[in-house]
Amino acid sequence: MIHLRDVVDLESTNFDKEMQLDFYDHKKKLHVILHLPQWWIKYIAKELWGVIRAEEYELDKLKDSLRLEP
Repeated sequence: MIHLRDVVDLESTNFDKEMQLDFYDHKKKLHVILHLPQWWIKYIAKELWGVIRAEEYELDKLKDSLRLEP
């Protein structure tokens, strides 16, 4: 399984009505190529924003727990 946080390089190439995404995880020497219809991009972007929001929430909780009481 490849996790986005482990991806070192991500390249995308637009073709006629198709998107190619190349994921590289150099630690695991893993290279994954996805060929997707362009209309899938909005669904992928929605999921990625969900991941980013979840990470921001966890960071905010961590920051709050590290704040010193006056």
